[in-house]
Amino acid sequence: GAGSLVGHHVRLDAAVTRDTRLTFMTAGILLRRMHGDPLLSDVSHVVLDEIHERTLDGDFLLALLRTLPARRRELGMPPLKLAVMSATLDADLFCGYLGRCPVVRAEGRTHPVETVHLEDVYDTLAYALDEESRSCRRPQGEGRGTRALDGLDRKERAALLDSWGTDDAWRGDENPDYDPDMYAHNSRLTNRNLSRLDESIIDYDLIEALLGHVDDEAPPGAVLVFLPGIGEVTALIERLAANPHFAPRHHGHRLVPLHSALSAGEQ
Repeated sequence: GAGSLVGHHVRLDAAVTRDTRLTFMTAGILLRRMHGDPLLSDVSHVVLDEIHERTLDGDFLLALLRTLPARRRELGMPPLKLAVMSATLDADLFCGYLGRCPVVRAEGRTHPVETVHLEDVYDTLAYALDEESRSCRRPQGEGRGTRALDGLDRKERAALLDSWGTDDAWRGDENPDYDPDMYAHNSRLTNRNLSRLDESIIDYDLIEALLGHVDDEAPPGAVLVFLPGIGEVTALIERLAANPHFAPRHHGHRLVPLHSALSAGEQ
């Protein structure tokens, strides 16, 4: 609002006033700004975060900004300070690219994280991978609705498979990455799950079961679920919204979709 020193500019959503001194923006927005003002004449500092992600916009922006402080000094303009940040940055690589610039390290500030692997989740939930699940590997011709496909021509078969949300691809009968020696300490059920798992397919049933377990057993808080794209985000949100366990009016849950393709209002 008016008088605020901090603003943001993301796509068409902008909250910047004449009082703004610090603006959060995407790399694309800053590139567009440099198209009209290559020297960023009214900017004193540029901070690039998460530079290790190596996006096209980010790399191009860094290439343009690399020489900008020196160019502004040559023209007698106010100095520009460029800071590049990342929690997993290869500091030597970027230090060399930026002319052996100084490196500042902040030690001991990472949040403690406990890693729980899939096999441990299976054991905790006593989860059984449904043979009819898309995440369960099976040879072509086995599984859900096989008889319904008999006698159909290729076009009709493809249309029916598409309506089921599945495909006609061969998946084999065992996960090629499964090594029973690695999971000897896990339950037989977990080993069966791992041997049949198609790791290229998201198991929404497992996510739903795990979220229910966390909700029942863990202290109040929030869970962030990372998914490949907007379609998967929407699919999970719809599943959870249809589950009485996650009904907002009964349990106070909030289901929030987060994705760059969504408008600020939708998020």
